Amino acid sequence: MSYLVPAPHQVVIPSLTAWTGVAERLVGSVYLPVRKIPIIRAYLGEETAAHDASLRLRRDTGGAELTTLTSGALPANVQVVDVTVANADWYHLYLLTDDAAGVCICTGVRFE
Repeated sequence: MSYLVPAPHQVVIPSLTAWTGVAERLVGSVYLPVRKIPIIRAYLGEETAAHDASLRLRRDTGGAELTTLTSGALPANVQVVDVTVANADWYHLYLLTDDAAGVCICTGVRFE
């Protein structure tokens, strides 16, 4: 599932909203133009709040990491600020946890 993000305030719903384990799982893609994104928010957490859950954004060309949002709590709003997109490209969204038994939950990502 892919989404184009041409303007601020776009919400992306991952194609898979829960993932167990430490391996990255591709759950969506967004096209980001060159710009500074003031805030990226996600409703993210770990099912039992016992492990860290992460949402990682990686560039399609070369796989460089743009940013990672992490939460060690039950699902709630988390954010990163002042993310600079230096290269217009597709960026892939990956879910993972820091423990093989961890269950990462992410039900939405908002680009503001």
